[in-house]
Amino acid sequence: MGDKRKQIATTMRVQGIKKTDIAEMVANGQIYKFKPCQISDYLRGRPLSEEKAARLEKIVEDVERVWTTLGIRTDLSDLEGFTKLLAHVNRCETEQLVSETAEFARQAEQGLAGQFSK
Repeated sequence: MGDKRKQIATTMRVQGIKKTDIAEMVANGQIYKFKPCQISDYLRGRPLSEEKAARLEKIVEDVERVWTTLGIRTDLSDLEGFTKLLAHVNRCETEQLVSETAEFARQAEQGLAGQFSK
């Protein structure tokens, strides 16, 4: 089993993410149907289209990020609500990175100013 598949399998097991929920999320808005058995096939190393595998991996990673960031397990059957929470988590992470970058730049500027004043 590939490293990515192991990581996805571990995440699903540890977080308690149901295959049925992920199958619904993968198929949402797509023209194809996606079944929980396809997730099992993927986890066992059986072929799955690159598009479906990438979508499955992204969704599992997003669920883990939302759940661990918020510290709660949200209802995954409410796809609209989950999408809003994911956008909120993304926005918070971006704001934190901007803040950390600004602080780093400020410290670097102070360090350079001190170097040249000697």
